Amino acid sequence: MLTIFPKFAHMEKLNQSVLLALLLHTATVSAVDISSLVFFDLNGSTQEAINPAFSVRRAYLDLREQLTDNISFRLTTDSQSSSDGKMEVFLKHAFVSWRTRLGEFMVGSQPTNYFGPLKQTWGLRFIEKFPGNLHGFDDTADLGISLRRVVGSDLLINVAVFNGPGFKKPENDAYKRMSLLVSKGEQNLSRNTGHNFGIVGSVEPYGDWKDDVYLNYRYGGFAGFSNSQLRAGFDLQIEHDAGLDHQERILAIYASLKRSEQISLFGRIDLYDSSVDYPDMREHFVLLGMIYSPAANFQIAPNVRYTFFGTDILEPYWAGRLSFQFRI
Repeated sequence: MLTIFPKFAHMEKLNQSVLLALLLHTATVSAVDISSLVFFDLNGSTQEAINPAFSVRRAYLDLREQLTDNISFRLTTDSQSSSDGKMEVFLKHAFVSWRTRLGEFMVGSQPTNYFGPLKQTWGLRFIEKFPGNLHGFDDTADLGISLRRVVGSDLLINVAVFNGPGFKKPENDAYKRMSLLVSKGEQNLSRNTGHNFGIVGSVEPYGDWKDDVYLNYRYGGFAGFSNSQLRAGFDLQIEHDAGLDHQERILAIYASLKRSEQISLFGRIDLYDSSVDYPDMREHFVLLGMIYSPAANFQIAPNVRYTFFGTDILEPYWAGRLSFQFRI
């Protein structure tokens, strides 16, 4: 089974019947852990020509198997709504994990190392992506090879080499993206109490039409905290394109407060400068909401977002969303 994964990993979209046959065959020939996760929304906005609509934003089907004591594999499909309302299906994860004395090697289409404690501290993916992914600094998965090593009890070092475009797009040049995560503390604050802090960074060369080679840098820092009631975090990320001498910046602050076993409140502020030297290109938002959990695998979250800009040319607007998450 493992030898066929690379064929699918290079495809931008997958035929749903082929995917279904692959998953059913995998489930019948071996004992795997199978789970699914669905994000469903009702959206509305004060922007003109934006009509309220129901949509299935994402639907994941995840298969995992422990092949030996130190080797496992994971296969995850990602279905999402396209701009015309149709569902597109991608193969998001298809990788082998190999635990050794040096650390854990991962080979294939896998979570990027940016998609670690930053994603877990925010912890509300069904409501919104974490800041670096939302604003295009990093994709959630890519094809490559990585090494995760824990030093001592809680220092995580994750180094990786990826194609760069992400799991939805084919590689388009000869250069690769080198990425680093260093994180101290509890890595999953959405499930465990504690705190963390760390740095993330990557560099990717690219060539222009004159065959000159430039570097695109991404770097930043983060911190998070969680106890029995409060989870909070912030991250600052910067992207610098040396060829264009262009810089983008994200500063995000977020928190969730547990009020009871079933109800929690959350808030987030994203300050995004798409061009640091031009303040009129800023796009910021404030996101507020509540989560009601009638069951452990089912969440309902009414939320509202106010988006405003660094120029009077663009009008600020409100957007409301009733978000659902259900897991099997």
